[in-house]
Amino acid sequence: MSAADLQAGLSSMLALSAAVLLVYALRWPVRRWLGARVAYALWWLPPVALLASLLPAPVRVIDIPAASAFTGLVTTTLPALANPVAPGGSAVWLWLVGSLAVLTLLCLRQWVCVRRLQPMTPDAAGAYRSPAITAPMVLGGWRARIVLPSDFEARYPAEQRDWMLAHERCHLAAFDVHAHALAALLVCLAWWNPLAWWAWRSFRHDQELACDARVLDQRPGARRSYAQTMLNIQLAAQRAPTPLGCHWPAGHPLKERIRMLSHHLPNASSRRRGFLLVALLSLTFSLAVFAAQPAKLVSADAPLYDVRLLLSRPGKAPIMPSLIVRGGERAGIRSDEIEIDLTVTAGNDGMLWIATEIQLDGKPAGEPTIALKSGEPGTISAKRDDGQNFDLTFWVSHHRSATPENGQSADTLADVQTPPRYPAQALRDGIEGKVIVAFQVDATGVVREARIESAEPPGIFDEAALAAVRSWWLNPANHQGALPTWMQSPIHFKLGEDDAPPAG
Repeated sequence: MSAADLQAGLSSMLALSAAVLLVYALRWPVRRWLGARVAYALWWLPPVALLASLLPAPVRVIDIPAASAFTGLVTTTLPALANPVAPGGSAVWLWLVGSLAVLTLLCLRQWVCVRRLQPMTPDAAGAYRSPAITAPMVLGGWRARIVLPSDFEARYPAEQRDWMLAHERCHLAAFDVHAHALAALLVCLAWWNPLAWWAWRSFRHDQELACDARVLDQRPGARRSYAQTMLNIQLAAQRAPTPLGCHWPAGHPLKERIRMLSHHLPNASSRRRGFLLVALLSLTFSLAVFAAQPAKLVSADAPLYDVRLLLSRPGKAPIMPSLIVRGGERAGIRSDEIEIDLTVTAGNDGMLWIATEIQLDGKPAGEPTIALKSGEPGTISAKRDDGQNFDLTFWVSHHRSATPENGQSADTLADVQTPPRYPAQALRDGIEGKVIVAFQVDATGVVREARIESAEPPGIFDEAALAAVRSWWLNPANHQGALPTWMQSPIHFKLGEDDAPPAG
């Protein structure tokens, strides 16, 4: 988790809050002019705005002739830091832990509610019966079902039963339970935002009003009977709250619901125009949210850098991609084996800082930061969780189309001859030795083959010497057209004073 992740999350929550405030400003006049169903449709604005804020920035692809199949992608912009680090990680983790806690609490409340409704038995009409409730309800998130009181027929007259069933079936037909589940998920993500909790309550309120409107569309001349049914249900004083589901009457203010019945219901043509206006508003607002994201392009004055990498892994041929990045931009390198995100920034001390995030074979391998002088190599050595070692060597220099500060060309990179790792058993036994390795170097400077010419003592240092040589890279510019060729090099294994085995 990085500061960029935190900044992106906060920007998304800001977009969500702005959308909620816009809905708050519009829901009352829209409900009066275009009806409760159009006002309820306004609640699509917050999730659409959230999705717009999460859209990735336009990707600029840089075509680079490289020795292996890599592509340099400029994906996001990070602020230029003298010493790039990853602040904000604690806040991001707190956010995630809070979201998980709220989700767990909602799931627990749902489980408790379902337990209280037991025993639930199916009836012939496809609904369920429960002795724990006094009014119908829709229960569930993705697979919703209607739950009726066990004494439903004895408690209510036939006409009121018809109204109640029509109301619950309208909830199911309009996928209200699915919309409610999505709203609950957004609340889990924005648990720290008071607007999210207020919006959830208002959303459920508008959902019930929209369901009332859909029911009355079927029987527009029976408003008095429907109002009497709502009054009887309210007097039943049912209290069976569930995070996922639709309640009848769900605790919404009865006075307002009955007052809405006195308003003129818009005709189908007016509703279509209202839905179209909501769709246009959502599109316009989402475009505004996307346009308000931080600029993804840096100043044209920012320097360009040539970045070359050499990945060396024991027993595998080295790979050496290259790319061009602009200072302060985040660049991504992808292949089947490795994913590297890096940012190059110039420090006040004249050093070039490279902040990296590395994944090897799909697994995180670290987020190291290294400081280099322009044109000089620097190597990161790391070990994965499975114990495998790898070396990643960087060269960074000013792009040749720009004016280098020190006049050094990117072609004058030093050869990389990674020293071998001392075998553990030989180190413990205090054994020293020498291995002569012959190796073939191709025209790009990558070692393709290596074999042992001689070894003293034999069989002890062979594997370590071969693994080291296979990770070497020789800059063709340093060998004046001699590549490709076979070469030979002695590798000495000597113990330092601190490495000598204990006496005795």
